[in-house]
Amino acid sequence: MLKFFPAPSPDELLYSVLARYHLRSGNLSAKETLHELFGTTTVTATIDLPSHLDSLITRLPPLASFSSDRLIIEHTLFPYYAPFLKPEIAAQIEQSMKGHQWGDIHTRCGIAASNIKRPTHLRFCPVCFQADEKTFGEPYWHSVHQLPGVLICPTHAALLHDSTIRVLGGDRHEFVAADARYCLVKPQPIAFRATTFAKLLVLAQDSASLLKKSFPSNSVLWFRQQYSALLIERNLATTAGRVKQTEFHHHFRQFYGNELLTLVESGLETDSDADWLACIVRKQRKAFHPLRHLLLLRFFDLTPELFWGLELEPKPFGAGPWACFNGAANHYREGVITKHRISWSADTKRPLGHFDCDCGFSYSTSEPNVAAGLSLKPLRIKSYGPTWENKLKQLIVQKPGLRNLARQMKVDPKTVLHQCRRLGILQGQDQVIEQKQDATERNDSLRLRLTENRREQWQEVCGRLPQASITELRRSAPALWTWISRHDRKWLQQHSPAPIRKTNEAQRVDWRTRDQQIAAEVHPAVLQILATEPLQCVTKSRIGKKLGKLALLERMLHKLPQTLSLLEKCCESPEQYRIRRIRWAIQQLLRKSPFVRV
Repeated sequence: MLKFFPAPSPDELLYSVLARYHLRSGNLSAKETLHELFGTTTVTATIDLPSHLDSLITRLPPLASFSSDRLIIEHTLFPYYAPFLKPEIAAQIEQSMKGHQWGDIHTRCGIAASNIKRPTHLRFCPVCFQADEKTFGEPYWHSVHQLPGVLICPTHAALLHDSTIRVLGGDRHEFVAADARYCLVKPQPIAFRATTFAKLLVLAQDSASLLKKSFPSNSVLWFRQQYSALLIERNLATTAGRVKQTEFHHHFRQFYGNELLTLVESGLETDSDADWLACIVRKQRKAFHPLRHLLLLRFFDLTPELFWGLELEPKPFGAGPWACFNGAANHYREGVITKHRISWSADTKRPLGHFDCDCGFSYSTSEPNVAAGLSLKPLRIKSYGPTWENKLKQLIVQKPGLRNLARQMKVDPKTVLHQCRRLGILQGQDQVIEQKQDATERNDSLRLRLTENRREQWQEVCGRLPQASITELRRSAPALWTWISRHDRKWLQQHSPAPIRKTNEAQRVDWRTRDQQIAAEVHPAVLQILATEPLQCVTKSRIGKKLGKLALLERMLHKLPQTLSLLEKCCESPEQYRIRRIRWAIQQLLRKSPFVRV
């Protein structure tokens, strides 16, 4: 158990607290400090997302009121990344930080694969440095100064300076405290415009707010819905959610400027369909860096506090009111519907809106423009309602004729007939039905004669070209084939020659011969690798790359037994490779200094 432990200061990295412990303990060896803090000497001095925190907590003095959760939330960069991760991923990272599984933290968090790189050196603000010395008696490393994209101190609006302590590439096990020896203030003139400076300051303040407050983690779908609703509100997306990418990119670039986007490693490509800004507002299949989320929030004039406080709902059909399509009502095509329900259409893969009017008329549609004055024809009418039905009963008594009646009801004639049959109001109104039936019978008779004529013509073409294929017959009478295909397809299939299907037998691979050929090429490739300097380990992948057959060796090696056996003999294990390197180094040393004794 430790005899003492420094009290963390506000916004101080845990790395900085442990560095101050190392300084006060008087330990000459960094590994001695690691053993006291964690009980092992293999812990890496990680700046942003450290691990082994439970081991550290068990060694703290009894009066130290710390927990792993408190250290993670208040003195690491975890609160900066967590809100933009899936809840289950954030929980896994938190558990890894408490335990010993430090190797997967940066991979799960997306830092390792991100285009936005971490700062190369620990950074400091000269004003904060002096203020910390006056207030706390010593300076320390601030968490917010180490965040990617934070180039200005959010407290003092001063440019950050790089210290001489490297984040990557330095001593992996040593904690280095902030000191005037490492924090040298050099003249650093502002090399960008005042507007860029102001936006960088706002970005730094938003980044700091992520560290100060623990915002909840949300799913990728939640971010997509929030961004979609914000884009729709600003007319940068259609009501169906389709983003106007060209216009969106233009406004975003105009808001920030290329200078700022370049400084924070978030420049936009010329092809707007491939860059990060286009992808972040689409269906997200990958995580995006918090810095880019913050850029998008400020574009929408939102702080993190305001954004997480919003519960935006997607409005694929606009804000309403929505039009009623009741042709018998005085409000036909006027915006009188104030409420609607939204479901998901499995057929169109789009939102489906359900609209019910007080007059009894209800319909559903996938058309986004259902607002008053912009409405299109509804997709499906579910109920016409009593207003429409009563007017139909009143008009049909006057026997106005089917088409005239349909025009007055603002529907199709077939709809009038269907509704009349459903309502049982066809008795005594034979004139309406007879007009429709007579026209139908005349059309059917005409269609039948036309169909028989076309069939005879097609049979004549087939008789004239008995050996022709269906493609040749089609080319000889294209108009005839098109008509029958549209109106009498089943008969056409029965009275056409069967399609000739070409069967191309795939050339079978002689794996035995291929195995012998590749096996003969393995040994020369191994000799080339062994002769390469600097030395390379002889592995299956490196041999495959030399032969230009890496994919074949990865996927089809089970069909190449001779090659497999040869690879197992030729490939080196890590231990064999290290021994060969040592021997090579000895030979190089003897060659340069023949008096060296081995």
